[in-house]
Amino acid sequence: MQLLAGVTPVAAGIVVAMYSEARHLLELADETTEICRESPYTVWRCRFGATDSLIVLSGIGMVQSAAATQWLISTWNPAIVGNFGCAGAHTSGLHAGDVVIGDRSVPHFNIQIQPDGSERYVGFTYESGADIAHADDQYGVPSDPDLVARAELAAQHSELPPWPSSGRSVSVVIGSVGSADVWTQHADRINAIHQQHGTLCEDMEAAAIAKICSLNRTPFITIKDISNNELHASSDLTDFSDFPVDEVGKRSATLMSRLLRDLGEPVGNHS
Repeated sequence: MQLLAGVTPVAAGIVVAMYSEARHLLELADETTEICRESPYTVWRCRFGATDSLIVLSGIGMVQSAAATQWLISTWNPAIVGNFGCAGAHTSGLHAGDVVIGDRSVPHFNIQIQPDGSERYVGFTYESGADIAHADDQYGVPSDPDLVARAELAAQHSELPPWPSSGRSVSVVIGSVGSADVWTQHADRINAIHQQHGTLCEDMEAAAIAKICSLNRTPFITIKDISNNELHASSDLTDFSDFPVDEVGKRSATLMSRLLRDLGEPVGNHS
């Protein structure tokens, strides 16, 4: 793989959509330097304990996150790629501040709309002989099992800040993350997506990042914290006046920081 001149491969590359999310991880780093060399992205080189990391601000959406991930892998060749940030819940049992460790990422809106109006899920389609729209047998992209195990252990040894005024401790669960360039607010549609794919939440990046990592054979993990649950109350999508900007990504950043610090340790070696 051809790297930029003078570039040393990093242990971990982190793709995050928004600065409001990224800033929480930046605040937890031991050292942070914004990289000013020519790049299409805002990039920070950070250290978490002994783990040299690169944080790339991709922008929101499947195309932007996929492009940023390929740029990250082609340019810096990270040993692993992580993604964190906020997501909307797909079950009534998840509340603002809860965290989902993604063991699978599903592009839930990759569908064909049939002539009768019905929908056929096709996932990441590909050409197979005469079949030019062969449905992906993976039905989503799995996260790296070792990274999921490490994230689960990290959660057991991390203090995640409670959601303001919630009176609840943070719940951490493992499950599927759905992704699309769609914000689903309709309760019946959310329930249908959950029933079809087993998704616990939805974002707009994880499945695209996971797919690029899979193509490059780069281990991947996504960690999401719940910013809203449309099954409880609808969000204002006109001006996002009710969007908790100061809180989004804070808990997933805390867990990602612990995971990055633990990367050089054997699984189970936690203090």
